[in-house]
Amino acid sequence: MIKASHSDTPPADSADGAGRNMESWAKDAQAQALRVELADEGCFLFPYAHLRYASLQRVETEDLVRISFTSHEIHVRGRNLRALALAVQKLSADWIRELPPRYEGLAVPDGAFIAKIEVKETSEEAEQHRSNI
Repeated sequence: MIKASHSDTPPADSADGAGRNMESWAKDAQAQALRVELADEGCFLFPYAHLRYASLQRVETEDLVRISFTSHEIHVRGRNLRALALAVQKLSADWIRELPPRYEGLAVPDGAFIAKIEVKETSEEAEQHRSNI
């Protein structure tokens, strides 16, 4: 896992939303890693070689995709996330990002919308990190 700042992001958003790229994720059949972009502009890169499992669940009124790597678990909440889960299955999800809730109405009606991404260290990784400090 590599944490980086935005350098290879989707097209920039304009101040008024015109021309805004409303994509929450993209796929690439040759993806080597999953880039996770957070609302605070933090960015993580997770190599697919470290993927443990992924799952899709319906929780109340939203979808929850859990993606587990050897060192971190990612929780992705939003709507219409089945295609994202299938892309992770095929190791072809290239990047995912949160979009502010105010833009949900502008997203493609049947398209995926990612409202929240949480990245958590697994307990083993967190314990190892604490012992190295």
